[in-house]
Amino acid sequence: MKTPFSLLRLALLLSCILSFSAADAFAEGPPRNTVRVTADRLNVRSGPGPRFKIVTSVPHGALLKVVDARNGWIQVRRPSGVLGWVSSAHTVRVR
Repeated sequence: MKTPFSLLRLALLLSCILSFSAADAFAEGPPRNTVRVTADRLNVRSGPGPRFKIVTSVPHGALLKVVDARNGWIQVRRPSGVLGWVSSAHTVRVR
Protein backbone atom coordinates (compact mmCIF):
# COMPACT_ATOMS: atom_id res chain seq x y z
CA MET A 1 0.00 0.00 0.00
CA LYS A 2 2.96 2.35 0.40
CA THR A 3 3.74 2.30 -3.34
CA PRO A 4 0.59 4.14 -4.63
CA PHE A 5 0.93 6.73 -1.85
CA SER A 6 4.62 7.25 -2.64
CA LEU A 7 3.86 7.67 -6.34
CA LEU A 8 1.21 10.25 -5.52
CA ARG A 9 3.63 12.18 -3.29
CA LEU A 10 6.27 12.06 -6.04
CA ALA A 11 3.79 13.32 -8.64
CA LEU A 12 2.77 16.19 -6.35
CA LEU A 13 6.38 17.12 -5.70
CA LEU A 14 7.22 17.12 -9.42
CA SER A 15 4.20 19.27 -10.28
CA CYS A 16 5.24 21.83 -7.64
CA ILE A 17 8.80 21.95 -8.97
CA LEU A 18 7.63 22.37 -12.56
CA SER A 19 5.19 25.16 -11.65
CA PHE A 20 7.91 27.09 -9.80
CA SER A 21 10.28 26.66 -12.75
CA ALA A 22 7.69 28.06 -15.17
CA ALA A 23 7.01 31.03 -12.89
CA ASP A 24 10.74 31.74 -12.54
CA ALA A 25 11.25 31.62 -16.31
CA PHE A 26 8.38 34.06 -16.84
CA ALA A 27 9.78 36.42 -14.20
CA GLU A 28 13.09 36.62 -16.07
CA GLY A 29 11.40 38.31 -19.03
CA PRO A 30 10.97 37.36 -22.67
CA PRO A 31 12.96 34.45 -24.13
CA ARG A 32 16.20 35.11 -26.01
CA ASN A 33 14.67 34.38 -29.38
CA THR A 34 12.50 37.49 -29.12
CA VAL A 35 12.67 40.85 -30.89
CA ARG A 36 10.99 44.17 -30.05
CA VAL A 37 9.51 46.35 -32.81
CA THR A 38 11.22 49.77 -33.08
CA ALA A 39 9.11 51.23 -35.92
CA ASP A 40 5.86 53.10 -35.22
CA ARG A 41 4.03 50.32 -37.04
CA LEU A 42 5.67 47.31 -38.71
CA ASN A 43 4.17 45.25 -41.52
CA VAL A 44 4.25 41.47 -41.13
CA ARG A 45 4.52 39.89 -44.59
CA SER A 46 3.87 36.45 -46.03
CA GLY A 47 7.49 36.08 -47.18
CA PRO A 48 10.98 37.55 -46.68
CA GLY A 49 10.81 40.69 -48.80
CA PRO A 50 8.89 43.90 -49.52
CA ARG A 51 7.02 42.39 -52.49
CA PHE A 52 5.23 39.79 -50.36
CA LYS A 53 1.65 40.36 -49.22
CA ILE A 54 1.09 42.14 -45.90
CA VAL A 55 -0.51 39.67 -43.48
CA THR A 56 -0.92 42.06 -40.54
CA SER A 57 0.97 44.85 -38.81
CA VAL A 58 2.29 45.28 -35.29
CA PRO A 59 2.69 48.39 -33.13
CA HIS A 60 5.86 49.92 -31.72
CA GLY A 61 7.19 47.92 -28.77
CA ALA A 62 5.48 44.64 -29.72
CA LEU A 63 7.40 41.48 -28.82
CA LEU A 64 7.72 38.84 -31.53
CA LYS A 65 9.12 35.31 -31.27
CA VAL A 66 11.87 34.64 -33.84
CA VAL A 67 11.42 31.46 -35.87
CA ASP A 68 13.95 31.96 -38.71
CA ALA A 69 16.11 34.66 -40.34
CA ARG A 70 17.04 35.23 -43.97
CA ASN A 71 18.74 38.13 -45.82
CA GLY A 72 17.76 40.90 -43.41
CA TRP A 73 14.30 39.48 -42.75
CA ILE A 74 13.08 37.67 -39.63
CA GLN A 75 10.32 35.09 -39.60
CA VAL A 76 8.27 35.72 -36.48
CA ARG A 77 5.28 34.26 -34.68
CA ARG A 78 2.78 36.62 -33.05
CA PRO A 79 1.25 35.69 -29.68
CA SER A 80 -1.97 35.08 -31.63
CA GLY A 81 -0.14 32.38 -33.62
CA VAL A 82 0.14 34.35 -36.87
CA LEU A 83 3.39 33.51 -38.67
CA GLY A 84 5.06 36.04 -40.98
CA TRP A 85 8.18 38.00 -41.91
CA VAL A 86 9.42 41.43 -40.78
CA SER A 87 12.42 43.52 -41.75
CA SER A 88 15.17 43.12 -39.16
CA ALA A 89 16.06 46.82 -39.65
CA HIS A 90 12.99 47.72 -37.59
CA THR A 91 13.59 45.41 -34.64
CA VAL A 92 16.03 44.94 -31.80
CA ARG A 93 16.86 41.64 -30.15
CA VAL A 94 15.66 41.38 -26.58
CA ARG A 95 18.57 40.42 -24.30
